[in-house]
Amino acid sequence: FLIRERPLYDCCISNKRRRQILYEYKCEILSVVDGDTLDLDIDIGFGIHNITRVRLAHINAPEKSTQEGVVAREALVKKINSLLESGDSFLCRTEKDKKEKYGRYLATIVSFKTLESLNNFMLENKYAVKYM
Repeated sequence: FLIRERPLYDCCISNKRRRQILYEYKCEILSVVDGDTLDLDIDIGFGIHNITRVRLAHINAPEKSTQEGVVAREALVKKINSLLESGDSFLCRTEKDKKEKYGRYLATIVSFKTLESLNNFMLENKYAVKYM
């Protein structure tokens, strides 16, 4: 009987790929701070919830103090409300331990039913620009 320190498949995954593996959680959007920042109630499982602020990964929306920022935030609020009104909910996808300079986790927020990304919605409708 052989006991392995790590799963068998682990040896086949490159370090680069291992860093890209996503973690996915059901979440409730508590508030929209601006066009690329949300406050979430993340259901981690086993009855454990974490309320945290996340930044939408790979996008940059105008600051909320500008007219463009107000428009971007309102578009995001409208999109979220339309999905909620249709009975949808959301998933939060994060990269392991990936935070940005203000300590917010980088996340992709997707519709549970359609898997439509809020991040892509903001880019496709030109409310935000691509950011790496």
